[in-house]
Amino acid sequence: MKLLERITVEPGKCGGRPCIRGMRIRVKDVLDMLADGATQEEILADFPDLQAEDIQASIAYAARYLDHSVLVTTWWLGEHGCAATAVRDVGLRESDDGSIRNFALEGDWVLITKDEDLVERALESREGPSIVWLRIGNCTNRVLFVWLEPLLPEILRQLASGQRIIEARRTKPSGE
Repeated sequence: MKLLERITVEPGKCGGRPCIRGMRIRVKDVLDMLADGATQEEILADFPDLQAEDIQASIAYAARYLDHSVLVTTWWLGEHGCAATAVRDVGLRESDDGSIRNFALEGDWVLITKDEDLVERALESREGPSIVWLRIGNCTNRVLFVWLEPLLPEILRQLASGQRIIEARRTKPSGE
């Protein structure tokens, strides 16, 4: 088992938070214990179902995913059956919008973005990659995923029907 395969996310378990090997032991719980100074041996003694590799996987998961929203989104989409990659993983992190657009067009990729400029450029052209425009503003990954999960089937349906630009807009609850 690869290290990060030990980390599982199930929408109905622990509020959809990352857990270890399908158990109700959250990655955050392990990280909190480590941050409080617990040793690996103490954690393993307190949680006999855990293995040393689970603790390593928790640390690797945090280092790789929890602090970078693009990577988290890529991973989350993969967990929901959508092949995804981040622009940084294909060497485009410092690239301009046109380069990213062209890369997506050549590879038949769908761009998922909060960047209005990419959408405006797409509206100026009859050709271009499909774009899912996330209109949610700044938020945590948890808020993003809770918001996006129920929208994903409709977004995928619209993409399959050939719609090129799909706007997913966050509606504010009444009173905000």
